[in-house]
Amino acid sequence: IGSPQGGPQVVRFYQDVYIYRAVLKKGQECIYNLKPARGLWIQAIEGSFEVNGRLLDSGDGASIQEESKITFKARQDVEFLLFDLK
Repeated sequence: IGSPQGGPQVVRFYQDVYIYRAVLKKGQECIYNLKPARGLWIQAIEGSFEVNGRLLDSGDGASIQEESKITFKARQDVEFLLFDLK
């Protein structure tokens, strides 16, 4: 959705933030590798999913810091936003 560099169909931000939209089908899993000294904000839009084993439902948000590997597992079809922040 957005980054400091911008690009085709990517909004350019003048901040050190990357924003991604994720869509997973029930049972799908994905991993996000977080670089040192960065944090994440996860905003659930629709569905139910686990983030490193913790459950998030529609409308929930979560802050993650000091972890390098973030695992997402869909309990049902889900959509969420991931903010990678410095």
